[in-house]
Amino acid sequence: MKKWLNDFNEWYSKKKDKRKFFPRGFYFLKWLYEEKFMKQDFMLVNWSWRLRLKLHNAMSPRKIKVGFGPVVSGEHTLGNRKWHIDPLVDYINKHSEKYACDIFFNNDSLDRFDIVIHVKTFDNMSAEKIERLKQNKTILIYDISDNPLGCKKSYLKDTWYIKSMDAVIAMNPLQESDVRSYNNCVKLIGLPIINHRYKKDYAAKEPVVILWEGYIQNMEYMNRFNAIVKRIAGEGKHKVTMLYHANMRSKDDGIIKYRKWKLDNWEKVFLESDIAVAIKPGDNEIQRRKPSTKVNTYRAAGLPLVCMPSEADKTVIEDGKTGYFAYTDEDWYARLKELVENPALREKIGVAGRKYVRENFSIAKIGAGYIRLFDELVAKKVC
Repeated sequence: MKKWLNDFNEWYSKKKDKRKFFPRGFYFLKWLYEEKFMKQDFMLVNWSWRLRLKLHNAMSPRKIKVGFGPVVSGEHTLGNRKWHIDPLVDYINKHSEKYACDIFFNNDSLDRFDIVIHVKTFDNMSAEKIERLKQNKTILIYDISDNPLGCKKSYLKDTWYIKSMDAVIAMNPLQESDVRSYNNCVKLIGLPIINHRYKKDYAAKEPVVILWEGYIQNMEYMNRFNAIVKRIAGEGKHKVTMLYHANMRSKDDGIIKYRKWKLDNWEKVFLESDIAVAIKPGDNEIQRRKPSTKVNTYRAAGLPLVCMPSEADKTVIEDGKTGYFAYTDEDWYARLKELVENPALREKIGVAGRKYVRENFSIAKIGAGYIRLFDELVAKKVC
């Protein structure tokens, strides 16, 4: 903090546009913005949040410093950082007397941290960087997330990286199995729910809206699904709409509708829907390894869920009680038809699913899991 003040005083003494009616504190914030943040991918994050993190860490000199990153996406989307980084950093900073968290970007030096958590991508890491951090006695943790999607380096192929970690966080039993032979410290920790609005009204209405949300690249798995929805709608007992909420233009094809995903409307779309669906094909090795993020997010909103599950999904859904599994076209038809025709069943499954998710995936529960892991690793380093 003393170095920051010295740097600021030097910068302030050179300012030619100083105004008497602006307090010195105003210029300190201006300096932080221009000199410290804008040079470090600052535009990716909300400036006031970044400032709070910096000040919290500067005012916590005796706490163990924890770095989460790299931050590679901005505020306009959810993605990896909004589940794995932002909520955990905020929770730990608020509730831990031992740890102070900050974020880092791809090209940042990591020397200021005692614990470094690489989330999903480790494309910028090398054996030399790892060795330097280890010489500094930095604790290294890798959070697999849904790697290798969108990454150059894969935890499945670049096993040298897994071997060099002090711990690995997996979110799917298959991920855990993948890395067990390369690292003895593997923890299964889920992701916190980040949506808080939920359905309260399950009364019968038409059309009954079946929702799928995701990236357009994954819609290929839904092609066979449209025919099933049209079959149910064609029976004429109830009006049904299949809504795709994705990164694409909005359009209306009758029973099948497409709505462009926006950060400010995704929770509203959940509340306007009646049934949620997810498909993670068992013959796709990447889909099988995906975390249970999507199914838990649906259920946190109180939506009754039908899914072709990943291995992670199978561990968090009790078939017939907190959601439904469907593997064949006839499974899908039977489960969806039952939910379309029975509002009371939609409420029963929706409420049960939400209760399970709130009890097991709150930020308090997940954050506590991370803190326990930190404590375990710090104790090993000290001993």
